[in-house]
Amino acid sequence: GQILYDGRTIRSWSTDQGLVGDKVRVAIETEPHEYYVGTTTGLSIIHADGSIRNFKQAEGLETEYLMAVYKDTHGIIWIGTDGGGIYLMKDEKIFSHLTSTYGIAGNVIFKISQDEQNNYWICTGSGITRIEDFNPEKGLRFKCTTLNSETGLGTNSVFQILFDNDKNAWITNNHGIAIISKSDIEAFLTGKQASVNAKYFSKNDG
Repeated sequence: GQILYDGRTIRSWSTDQGLVGDKVRVAIETEPHEYYVGTTTGLSIIHADGSIRNFKQAEGLETEYLMAVYKDTHGIIWIGTDGGGIYLMKDEKIFSHLTSTYGIAGNVIFKISQDEQNNYWICTGSGITRIEDFNPEKGLRFKCTTLNSETGLGTNSVFQILFDNDKNAWITNNHGIAIISKSDIEAFLTGKQASVNAKYFSKNDG
């Protein structure tokens, strides 16, 4: 189930309290005291008043196994699934479905985030895709670039990407931890070079 600790008290939810499933993969707070909880059997929205609304196949969530949930700068909830791509939600309504047919690397979604320029980074089992900032409510027309084993990453399964203070990219994947320099990333994204140089760190590096 889902456990919440606010520094003073502990609250918990399970299927006994109306949660859609007990195997929770991800949870975020979208508004004060409002939580989107992604499970292996669907999505639960826990409202501030304690009520819970669930989404499964019957509510438009065709792939119920959820891996990532993210609220973007446009107020859109991105729901990443295990094999079904990404569902887009606004005001508790699914309004669009983003898959590899639109250009993202793959449909197994591990992580969704945005950088300082509000560009999206979609970590998948087939590489990582950068999508330039756009408003999904105005349609799925966007520019994207994918980084994978063929373009220097060394692997396709990417679990997360983070940028340090120097804008270097740190990537966790099934080969360990890799860093790609800011200059490499920028040159690749602008088409100045066809691949990047990913430096990997292992237990031998400490």
